[in-house]
Amino acid sequence: MRADLIVFLFFYIGYILSLCKFCERYLKGFQINKKIFIILLLVVEAGVNFDRALAAPYILRAMISHILFVGLFLIAFSDDAMKKVFVAMIIVAIKTFVWNFGCSFFSCLALVGSNLFADGQAAYMAPWLEGIIGAAAYFPVILVQNCLRKRLASVLESKIRSWYLMTTAFLMGIVAIVDIVNWGASNGIMVVSNAGGAAYGDVYYNQIFSHISICLFTALAACMAGGFVFFMNKVYIEQRQKEQYNAQIEFWQMLNEQHIQMERLRHDMKNHVLALYGLWEKKEFDKAGSYLQKMMEKGNIGCEDELTGNQAVDALLYNKRKKAAELSIRWMADIQIPEKCAVDEFDLCVLF
Repeated sequence: MRADLIVFLFFYIGYILSLCKFCERYLKGFQINKKIFIILLLVVEAGVNFDRALAAPYILRAMISHILFVGLFLIAFSDDAMKKVFVAMIIVAIKTFVWNFGCSFFSCLALVGSNLFADGQAAYMAPWLEGIIGAAAYFPVILVQNCLRKRLASVLESKIRSWYLMTTAFLMGIVAIVDIVNWGASNGIMVVSNAGGAAYGDVYYNQIFSHISICLFTALAACMAGGFVFFMNKVYIEQRQKEQYNAQIEFWQMLNEQHIQMERLRHDMKNHVLALYGLWEKKEFDKAGSYLQKMMEKGNIGCEDELTGNQAVDALLYNKRKKAAELSIRWMADIQIPEKCAVDEFDLCVLF
């Protein structure tokens, strides 16, 4: 077995174990056996990156790898489909940015070291050394993935589908641009070290400058992707907090309105009693019944259907039932709240 393949398997298995921990933290349980999931990841990676018989271009192999990776997540985990795609793209982005940065960085070190040992005669790296560098580049991927696993809790919590769709589309675009740049580099498109100068055709210096350029570009792409994701997360959280604040204001306004109605009813109770007594003396019982019905509606009396034991929820349900009656909407409510409910009244009303 080739030495570079052994090194690759060592680092890639470590990467997969780190990936599994990342997924188990933010996605619901596996729909397939975990061992099968690991084997499928190895098969995808081996089939895409080690099958040189077809001589497929880098950009095609990268696209196929991303598509298979996302598809594997869709069948492997039991969670919302858009969330699974988003988590898969987060992992793809981390791997693409950090792995490319690591490859270029280690390649610079290897070129400089090889050139020093060969007294300036080495301009290219041996194929086996390129393979080992590609495998070793998974080490920083593992480090970054483990680091971010503890810092993405608010980003990877449940969100609406449109948020997942927008953020995933942006990540796909950034990853595609990085893949195109790498495809160009794999086809000999390099940054020259001294255009028009004596070192213009120096392969060694051109490779060094190309790898440095890729390091800078992937670092910039990673900053853009991370900045966008965290910015969108901040906007989403602020929007939800604003919605909750507005819901609490509406809740307080509703309670205040009912309090005013009750105070008004108590204030006018003497007059109501005198009016009812006059209707009773005149034996106008139908009018007395209608009068009592209006008093019950205004004073939130007789709403036994909504007696949940929680004053705030009762007030909310009464308000909604009143609106339903005004719009001739059939109202049915079957709500049971524990006597010692751990949920705060505000949050409970926001949920309702």
